[in-house]
Amino acid sequence: QPCTATLMDAVGHLEIGWAAGYGGAPIGFVSDDVLCFHFGSVATFTRDDGSHVSAHKSVGEGMSCLAAHPSGLFAYSDHSLPPKIFVLSFPHPEVRCTCEGGADLEYRDLSFTSDAQRLVTLAGIPDFTLTIWDCVTGTVVCKADCQNWSGVSRVSSNPANWHQIVVTGPDCLVIWEVEKFREQYILTSSEVGLPDISSPVGIQAVKSQPKVTIRTLPGEEPYYPFSLSEVLTEFNNFSDIETCQPVAINDHCWGGEGIIYCSCEGGQVLKIDTEVMSVVLMANPSLDHHVDDKDNNVVKAGHGSANCIAVNRSGVHIGSKDGVIRCIPLARGDSTDKVCVVGGQIDSLSFSPSYKKLFVGSSQGTLYWLPAEHLKGPLAILGHGKGQFVGVDVVLSGNEYFVTCRENGLVQLWQLGSSSCIGSCDIEVSCVSLSASPSSHSCAIGTIDGCVCIVDFNSVESPQIVYQLHLHHGSVRHLRFDKSGSFLLTGSDDGNVFVCAALPSQQFRVIGYTTISGPIQCLSLCTRGSLSSAVVAVVAVVDDQASALPSVGKVTTFQLAAASVKSGSQSNLFADSTCLFADDEIQKRSFDIDFCPTSITCAFASDSHDVDVYTLVEKSKQLLKLKIPEFGQDKEASVLHVESRHPAHDLPGGYVTLSLHGKWLLSCGADGRITARLTASMDRVAVVQAHNFNDGGVKAVCFTGDSQIVVSVGTDGSLACWNWSFSSQGRQKSGKAIEAFKTHQAVLDEIRADEDEKLKALPVLSVEDKSCGRTWLDEMVTKAHHAEDEKYTEMKEEIRQEISELRQSVMRLISQNADVPDIEQLERQDFNLDTEEQQRLTADSDQQVNKVREEIELGNIAKLYLKEKIKEQCWDSMEVQGKTITGFDTRMEVRNYPIRRRGSEEMRELEFVKLQRKIELVELEAQSEVCRTSTHATPGLDEEDDEGQQEKTEGRDSDGLSQYGSRGPQFGGDSELLYSQFELISSERQMNQVVLLKDCIHRIKLNYNKEFDELLHQKESEVARVHEKNVRIRKIVSNLQLTETLFDPKPSVDEHPEWDLEVADDEVKVEKYVSAEERKKLEEEARLAEERRIAEMGDNARERALDMMMGGRLEVKTEDDIFKDLPKPEFMLTRLPESFTEDEQRQAKEYEKKQGMLLEEREKHRMSLEAELKKLQSSIAEARVAFDAKLLKLHRCRIHTETVVYEEELKILRLMWSLLMQEELAIKETVLQQRLEDEKNRKIHSASQLLEYKKQLENFRETYDYLLQEDKAMDRAFKKDFSDCEPNVEILYKIFRRRPRGQNLKVTDDATTTGSSSLNPFAVRPLSARGTRGFTAALDELDSQSHMPSAEGVDSVIWHRLVTARRAKIQSEQQVKSAALELAEMNAFVQRRTLEDSEIQQSIENTFRELTKLREERTRMGHNPEVQLLLKQGQVEVDPGNFIPDFRDSVLVHRSVIEDLNATIKTLGEAKIGAMNQSKDFRKNIASLEWEHRKLNMEMEDLREKAREIQLLKVTKELQRALIDKERDRNQQKEITTLEETLAVTMEAHKRRREDHKRRVTKLRRVIHDKANENQEMDAELEELAVSVAERHNVEYAQDLCRAVLIIHGLRLWIRFSSAFQRRQIGNAHA
Repeated sequence: QPCTATLMDAVGHLEIGWAAGYGGAPIGFVSDDVLCFHFGSVATFTRDDGSHVSAHKSVGEGMSCLAAHPSGLFAYSDHSLPPKIFVLSFPHPEVRCTCEGGADLEYRDLSFTSDAQRLVTLAGIPDFTLTIWDCVTGTVVCKADCQNWSGVSRVSSNPANWHQIVVTGPDCLVIWEVEKFREQYILTSSEVGLPDISSPVGIQAVKSQPKVTIRTLPGEEPYYPFSLSEVLTEFNNFSDIETCQPVAINDHCWGGEGIIYCSCEGGQVLKIDTEVMSVVLMANPSLDHHVDDKDNNVVKAGHGSANCIAVNRSGVHIGSKDGVIRCIPLARGDSTDKVCVVGGQIDSLSFSPSYKKLFVGSSQGTLYWLPAEHLKGPLAILGHGKGQFVGVDVVLSGNEYFVTCRENGLVQLWQLGSSSCIGSCDIEVSCVSLSASPSSHSCAIGTIDGCVCIVDFNSVESPQIVYQLHLHHGSVRHLRFDKSGSFLLTGSDDGNVFVCAALPSQQFRVIGYTTISGPIQCLSLCTRGSLSSAVVAVVAVVDDQASALPSVGKVTTFQLAAASVKSGSQSNLFADSTCLFADDEIQKRSFDIDFCPTSITCAFASDSHDVDVYTLVEKSKQLLKLKIPEFGQDKEASVLHVESRHPAHDLPGGYVTLSLHGKWLLSCGADGRITARLTASMDRVAVVQAHNFNDGGVKAVCFTGDSQIVVSVGTDGSLACWNWSFSSQGRQKSGKAIEAFKTHQAVLDEIRADEDEKLKALPVLSVEDKSCGRTWLDEMVTKAHHAEDEKYTEMKEEIRQEISELRQSVMRLISQNADVPDIEQLERQDFNLDTEEQQRLTADSDQQVNKVREEIELGNIAKLYLKEKIKEQCWDSMEVQGKTITGFDTRMEVRNYPIRRRGSEEMRELEFVKLQRKIELVELEAQSEVCRTSTHATPGLDEEDDEGQQEKTEGRDSDGLSQYGSRGPQFGGDSELLYSQFELISSERQMNQVVLLKDCIHRIKLNYNKEFDELLHQKESEVARVHEKNVRIRKIVSNLQLTETLFDPKPSVDEHPEWDLEVADDEVKVEKYVSAEERKKLEEEARLAEERRIAEMGDNARERALDMMMGGRLEVKTEDDIFKDLPKPEFMLTRLPESFTEDEQRQAKEYEKKQGMLLEEREKHRMSLEAELKKLQSSIAEARVAFDAKLLKLHRCRIHTETVVYEEELKILRLMWSLLMQEELAIKETVLQQRLEDEKNRKIHSASQLLEYKKQLENFRETYDYLLQEDKAMDRAFKKDFSDCEPNVEILYKIFRRRPRGQNLKVTDDATTTGSSSLNPFAVRPLSARGTRGFTAALDELDSQSHMPSAEGVDSVIWHRLVTARRAKIQSEQQVKSAALELAEMNAFVQRRTLEDSEIQQSIENTFRELTKLREERTRMGHNPEVQLLLKQGQVEVDPGNFIPDFRDSVLVHRSVIEDLNATIKTLGEAKIGAMNQSKDFRKNIASLEWEHRKLNMEMEDLREKAREIQLLKVTKELQRALIDKERDRNQQKEITTLEETLAVTMEAHKRRREDHKRRVTKLRRVIHDKANENQEMDAELEELAVSVAERHNVEYAQDLCRAVLIIHGLRLWIRFSSAFQRRQIGNAHA
């Protein structure tokens, strides 16, 4: 902390003069035409026409938020801890009250109520409380907790009803109701649900959150109800929650009739009715394409279009980020949206108290106002620009102006007497530094690309750029003019300091430069004596080189003699032609310092020629004073020692400067404070909190020339002017500063006029980007090189010629050296003439190689580490690595189970569970043994026990897998330690079962892996056998000279994954690097191997004997001899068979016989080889088929094992789900118990409060009754009091009962009847809201003696008595009315509390029911575990659903029950079938007898008919012939045969005709189909033709119509001409 002693005793203190800058903060009004806002630590008051009124600096530590009221009050909070709120009055800011204790860290928003009697505040982290303060006493009226809505950021009260308060944030909107009961206040909240961003425009049925009542009574803490019910509700309805994205609120405002309007991030506009809690989405830009364009409730805007909002009677005004104000009309008849383009982002909208003007604020630094009626012609009130300041400096030509520069290149000229910016110039390049010239109306600007720009201020309204020079490769961070304005020094991170002429008459030329080792941190100048004396520059840098002392930085000084520089004697100043100053000529010195400075300033000591340096240190946050000795004194000094240390600022960084006369010192820092000191007494300071430290604090500060004013700029873009309030002693010191300034100005005035004329003559320039161009120094170096080249051209040519000749000589010697013998040859390095250069190049190359090698080695080490970590986690940690077996002839792949090695903790847990389970089994066995022993005396029971045990064992054997729930025992997963599924009731058993099931899964996988490993080993054996057989097959194939494709299987990496960890030589595609040591080792090994080979190739008698006697082989193979050809006798090769002798013929025959036998042997051998080949191939094929069959079997085993593993894992999942459900039920039970306890406490609290409220209500009702009786008593006592006026008592009583009429209560208020007050949504108020001034005036007028009756006996005394009595009666009536209103409010209040109490009771009952139901569910779940059963397909007799059967209404029964039931059903069914068969047979016999009876009756009738016919038959001749003819039957049979043949032929013909008809029908149908297609095409063509005909008809009709019109027109002309011709003829005839 800085020194607390003030400077008031010595000089005075700083007071705010004016402030400038605007950052888009909300705008408030302290009157109808004066608005206010805060920026930084200052509140600015401005009239609506832009004229500055005043500025107020925070009484505390800065400002965080501000609120204002048109009655003249404003309040703000500071940044202290804890923060305070100050309530002040305008125009003379006096603190009315201070509000403390409302927050711990911050306030987010403030707002006055409509009557300005209360202040509503919203605290941020960590409190999140809503507090209502009394603006008179500064006490808390009531407060509420907003922890459930931590994102709230805005608060405001209803201007028409201060009892309504709204709090909004990006994700919430909460409406608070303030209820009053006597002196007690209660806050009740209602959260409004926000609609989704994709909701359509219109009324939204958004469910509001339940109300939370927070009561605050005087002297007690607020009561907060339990809030876990919402969490429990969300937990119960978790499955029904739908993901949605609600709108994000940016701003809100109040409208008439309790309506709230909100603007949202996505452009949506909400309308909330607080009476019915309904939400209306007035605009949703994201759904513009779904809404009709004629809809007047939709604003066509994009994302972020609703940044701020304001409402009047004409509509809802929305400010957007794109600089457009849109208005949604509220009137139904208006269907157009008003749009006004302002430009720049709009951050605040506010109407004036009279609603005549709309004020628009932008974070771009501008403030506009528009007429509220038509929103046209925005007028700028403030336009100071946007951007962070890089510097500020005063124009020393007078005390009228100062200049600032922003990062974006905006240079502004300000007037010291006001906050107006009178001129500006945009450089359009990023700037980093600024300095004003004392010798002319100009300033120098340093840009980020290394340029220095000169700006001319001779025309203050329009500054211009007149000069630009590129000096540095980096940013020009430091610019300094000397006091005389003769020199301009520039500094950058490139380590160069340039000295330029600062006079326009010298064209701002560069005089020279010097180099500084290290990046320049700060730069300062001081002038000795008169203005023409020497100038000393002090440069502080960060040390980047090794030093003898442990230093952090360096301070470099050099001196410029103004006379020597101006005189032109510069030849001795420079060390070379690039204008580099010689260190000795400028007396350059360097000193080590043990700190890192952030800013320095210097001045010559008053009593010596030493230089006093003042600097700010970053780490220690101190202000140090150093002394640089005069040049020539203390030559051995290389370290600067600190003379004094003083506390500076709370945060690192800062800026320090001296006044013109060097007696006053200013420092500023990131903490926002400005500290003023006297150089003579550094410990006495004056501190002012100038800017906000949260925004970066103070950027720069400067004195005016006479040191009477201080100007500061903040990193947030704010600007402030501070005036000295001097004490009596301070006026004397300020007089010395003024005299020094006048003396300085008198000297400068002589040259300023001439320099300004020269400055005006310079042309206007436009700044160019030269970040990639050449600097002035680059040009000078190039010129120096050219000059040097021109000067030494001949010498360079001679040297080049000599070098060329020398090279040719050396090359000739090298070629000659190659021709001489080796013993006489010289090494190549002996011809090297420049060994030092060669060594340097070799060293550089070795260094680069070592660097690359080191990088490669580090990369390899990193890769090796990564490889080891991967191997450790994925390979070493595996008990069984993953492998895959592939088939020989199939693509089948079978994998094993990769198993991770179980950890020690897991094994300890498994052993513990096993031991515990064994103990349980032993205990159960002991218990059963005890039971059997106790029942051993009863043999019957023992036998029954044995029978039950036997039945249980048989049932377990038969139904073991079904009840076990999986087939794990069949695959090695059986364990006697496992619990039965019907025993898993407790959570402990379930957890133990999970551990045991995991062990079973592990054993199942191991069992499968054993089979897998056996098959893998078998495959390896098969592959080895195939390779052995392939050797023989290759031999046979080569002997038989066949082209057979061999089956040559090779093991894959999937079968041997460990091969991936080994790198083979053929995998490395690059040549292996061999070091020198390895190369020597390999060469030695090769030499030894060659020696051994040569030694082995010596005289070996054993091998020579083997070669000589047996051809180098110990065994003779028959098959090799078979394929050898017999040598023919020599005579058979040289002579013909006719010339053979007998002996030769015999030899020839023997040769032919042997040759035949050899061929026969070869054929036999070939056949045997073919048979062997087939046998080998068939054996390989059989082995492949057999292995593939085994692999298929293993694959099926893998499938079954996978099924079993999944079954076991399903068990584990069910158990884990059961455990989770038990845990969740326990948590829910705890939550419900806590909720029930809290609701009971809340009920007790509510009941006690309700009883207290009812007592107070009864007491007040008694008071009201007393007041009512008193009022009636006054009415009854009137005639007694005026009994002395007996004749006129009735007249006086009528006058006593007379009251001011209703029309007299209408107050004539111009604000509600004239001008634009019709736009005020709160203009119309109920009568109860109006003041009593009209009533008092009407009552005074009624009490005047002009209303006194003229009756006798009524004089002024009686009239005075009557007026006094009537006044008392009216006062009593007003008290009765007020008491009645308050009584009604109290009754309503008690009713609401009673309703809340009943709701709490109902909530308690509901919670108790939920808790009871939950406990029942938990008990049921504990005794009704879920069991997994393994059943066959026929054993599930439940109808399957869409996916799986629904077993909720199913019953699980034992198989024996079903079998017994089926047996009973089968027996009964067989009995039923037997009875049915008997009945069927009996009925069949009855039917058969009935049929026989009918048959016999019919035969009897037939016989009777035949007998009758025979009796009546007449025997004719034909009948006689038929009876006589014996071949009648044969003839009939012949006829029948003929007829059958005829019928067959006819049927065949009919069939052929039918087939022909079918073919014809098919053909006709095909033709019909083709015709139909043709008809469709013709219909389409017909339609086109119809259209063409219609078009042609229209065209022809139009043409005919035109022709008809032409014909008619021609006829009319002909008729007209004919009539004219006839008239002419008639006229001629008459003539």
